Amino acid sequence: MKKSIKSSSRFIKVRINGSEDNQQWKDSGSLDVSGPGNFDFIIQNAAQTQDKYFNILTSMQDASLFINLQELNPSDTLIQVKNSTSDGEIIVNQQGIYDTKYSVLPHTTLPFAWLQPCLNNTMVFRLISNNKHSPEFSIKLDELTKSLSEKPAFETEYEKVNYRFSLSGRSRVIEFYPAKKQKKKDSTQGNGEIKLLFRVCLPSLGISLISTASQKKCELAYISLTPLMFAMVNREETSTIQLRIKSITIDNNFNRDVQYPVIIFPHNAAKLQELDLPHFDFICKIRNSKKSTDVTWDFFFLKLIFN
Repeated sequence: MKKSIKSSSRFIKVRINGSEDNQQWKDSGSLDVSGPGNFDFIIQNAAQTQDKYFNILTSMQDASLFINLQELNPSDTLIQVKNSTSDGEIIVNQQGIYDTKYSVLPHTTLPFAWLQPCLNNTMVFRLISNNKHSPEFSIKLDELTKSLSEKPAFETEYEKVNYRFSLSGRSRVIEFYPAKKQKKKDSTQGNGEIKLLFRVCLPSLGISLISTASQKKCELAYISLTPLMFAMVNREETSTIQLRIKSITIDNNFNRDVQYPVIIFPHNAAKLQELDLPHFDFICKIRNSKKSTDVTWDFFFLKLIFN
């Protein structure tokens, strides 16, 4: 599969060429690359029966603009819509795009991205329950970054539905669930109201170890982490920390005459990227202490991948 980019001074469009399934694909919506940003978008086939998800990361360095384009697995989009109702169907679309709507069936999760990223950043929802349609309501993109324990979403004569936001990996999950039933706590996401949410996503981080043992300073080692994602969520009862690094490289600059000047590098970087695997993925769940006898550290997931 090949991807081509059509560009103007500020906006670009992405097109898929030579796809393996021989389908004709439409251009993406206009993408604003005038400044730093990170968002997901969709490219549809000509019949609008199939979607492909992409992420575009725009960053500035000195006077240069860098654009990183990556195809995503549906489960890795920045926004996910989860339907935890028993029999209600959630209909979601981007505001202003009425010819393409997505259905989230009960007990399923649907990825969401923007068909027209420059049109607006508002999601529109509607509930269908027992053949009854609820009024529409909308959520703006900036609302997803706020802590929300629960809020009324839909109300029909048969059912009341609330919604809340949660963080799962790199995805922000919008979950709908019956208001009359107590929400089942998810052990992988912690419990209680979110008190603190902190996220850092860096396209690259370089660390240099400098020696001052002699009069002339010299670099002993250089560590490159590309990209780096750190997230911390503090709830009433638990706190969760995640550190994910896609690629790790450590150069040995102390002795340049050694046979292997590079200590660590991703040998199968192409395979890691193809399978969307991190080089290092660390997730820690901390149980906030309430009594002196409580266990304060509870590691539930630690994964190291070296290829």
